[in-house]
Amino acid sequence: MELSSWLSLLAVCTAGAMSPGPSAAVIIDISIRQGRQHGLAAAIAHGLGVGCYALMASLGLGLIITNDPLVFNSLKWLGAAFLLYLGLRALGFKLTPSANNHPESEPQLESRSSSLLVSARTGFFVAILNPKVALFFLALFSQFIDTGAGTGERLLMAATATGVDILWYMLVASAVTTASVDDRFSAYGPVLEKLFGVLIIAVAIKVAAG
Repeated sequence: MELSSWLSLLAVCTAGAMSPGPSAAVIIDISIRQGRQHGLAAAIAHGLGVGCYALMASLGLGLIITNDPLVFNSLKWLGAAFLLYLGLRALGFKLTPSANNHPESEPQLESRSSSLLVSARTGFFVAILNPKVALFFLALFSQFIDTGAGTGERLLMAATATGVDILWYMLVASAVTTASVDDRFSAYGPVLEKLFGVLIIAVAIKVAAG
C-alpha cells in the first residue's frame, strides 16, 4: 500500500473512531464511575472488538454478516439489549448479584483484576455487538483494497483500524479522568451517572430501531 493511500485510510479511520455513538458514551461512563484504569481496559478491548470486524472486512469475510439478515439483525438486537442493560445499571437497577455475596476472604488483587476484566468485557461487547461496524469497514476497505492485494496489506489495514480505535478511546478515557475534569465530575457524580444511563438507553432504542 502506498503511503498516501495509508494516510487516507488513517484519516478516515480516525474520523470514524471520533464520531459520537454508543462506544463513546459507554467508555466515558466507565472511566468516570470506575477510574482511568477501567476506562483504559474498556478502550483496549473495544479496539480489539473493532479489529475483529476490520480483519473480517479486509479478508472479505464481513459479507457473511452483512449479507445474512438473520445474523445482522441478531447482532443488532443483542447490541441494543446489552446497551439497555448498561443504561439500566447506570440508573441504579440491580441487575447483577451484589458484591456482598462474595467471600470476604478473596484477595483484593484478584477482585480488582476481575473488575478490570468486567470493564474490558463491556468495551469488547459494545464493539462486537454492533454489526454496523462491519458495514463501515466493508464500505471503507472496498475503496482501498485492490483485487490483487496480499495478506500483508490486508492485515496492515485491519491493524490500522484497530490501533486508531484503541488510541482514540484511551485518549478519551485519560481526558475524562484528569484531575481537573475528575473534580468537576465528582461534584455531580450521581446526576451525571443518571444522565449517562438515560443517554445509553436512548442509544439502545436508536440502535434497535435503526
